[in-house]
Amino acid sequence: MENIRCAVDVTLPPERAFAFFAEHLAMWWPRDYTWGQDVLEDIAIEPRVGGLCSERGPYGFRCDWGRVLAWEPPHRIALAWQIGPRREPEPNPAKASTLEVTFVPDTPARTRVVRVESTIGAGTTFFLELPAVAEVDPSAIGTSLRRFGRRTVPDHLDRTGRVPHGRLGHAPE
Repeated sequence: MENIRCAVDVTLPPERAFAFFAEHLAMWWPRDYTWGQDVLEDIAIEPRVGGLCSERGPYGFRCDWGRVLAWEPPHRIALAWQIGPRREPEPNPAKASTLEVTFVPDTPARTRVVRVESTIGAGTTFFLELPAVAEVDPSAIGTSLRRFGRRTVPDHLDRTGRVPHGRLGHAPE
């Protein structure tokens, strides 16, 4: 299978785009693409190689989505993506896909965020954004990245790309 690639331009410098992407997934990630959905508490990436990407829900619920393969702020994040084609956790790392997100400066205040997924192992893919889904609905590819682009409104973030205290709730549609 070919790599799956999509990109979005955001009006933030790379440092802020990277910080918002990595530190506030629960603010922009579609809740429909989580197990917690309405009771989702957080989505986190541990900021180090070997760290986990996981969601957290009530009563200690946790579902690991993958493991950090590269952590290079503000330029690149790479994950072993361990969500199967049917939206089930895939515990076997040999069946993971590789998801790489790069933050390329376009101007000092604008960044191109590029997501590339390489399928390896048994062919897991980036959550619901599957080629099979794309055959039915081509707009499905890149749904989460487009949502990220819509959520990077600079007045919602401080100068470092972080959400000011009190604004950690999930952004409305």
